[in-house]
Amino acid sequence: MKSRESEFISQVSDSQLGIQQKQLQILQSLGKLETEVTTQFSQVQSQIQTRKDLTLETLEKLETTLATELSDVTSDAQTQKEHILKQLSEMSPTSIAQAVVPEVQEKIQAVTEQLELLKSNHPQLFLNPDDYITHADALLSQGQYEDAIAQYNRALDINPNRPNLWHQQGVAQWELQQYEDAIASFDKALELTPDAPDSLYYRGLALKELRRYEGSLAAFNKVVEIQAD
Repeated sequence: MKSRESEFISQVSDSQLGIQQKQLQILQSLGKLETEVTTQFSQVQSQIQTRKDLTLETLEKLETTLATELSDVTSDAQTQKEHILKQLSEMSPTSIAQAVVPEVQEKIQAVTEQLELLKSNHPQLFLNPDDYITHADALLSQGQYEDAIAQYNRALDINPNRPNLWHQQGVAQWELQQYEDAIASFDKALELTPDAPDSLYYRGLALKELRRYEGSLAAFNKVVEIQAD
């Protein structure tokens, strides 16, 4: 019995010794690990500080370089400005005009050539109302009634307050047997000149062709009254 007890005590003692040894090993490992971590942390801090110092040094160099370049640019600009001002002060009004006039003349010549080309390709763009009227009257006398109406329309687009244009357009429409359109044109002419005998007469003819005899007779009677006066 005592032998077993002694054996058990010996085993317990050995176990405790083993545990203590393992604890000691763990503590030693932890101490070693702490030392390594501390060393690595110090190295990282040192590297960060070194990089920080290098970055600051680079920024300072860059700032110095930019300041130098800016100073050079400013100096060059000032030099060019002074040079230009000196040239201007040495130029007389006559020399300035001589320098500018050829360029202006060249631009005027270019614009003139463009206008001439446009005029040759689209002459209608350069016509005034009187040009349209002259052309329309010539077409009317030649029996080209549709073309004449087109020219009268262009003239009326520019100036619709000319009764003679409405009358002439009405005559061309009457010749084409466009009696309703002709009456409308004569009415426009009569709005502007109520006692125009020619417009009244042609209006009466157009009404007669449409067999509106009462209106036609009234128009003819009005013509007689005007001529009697």
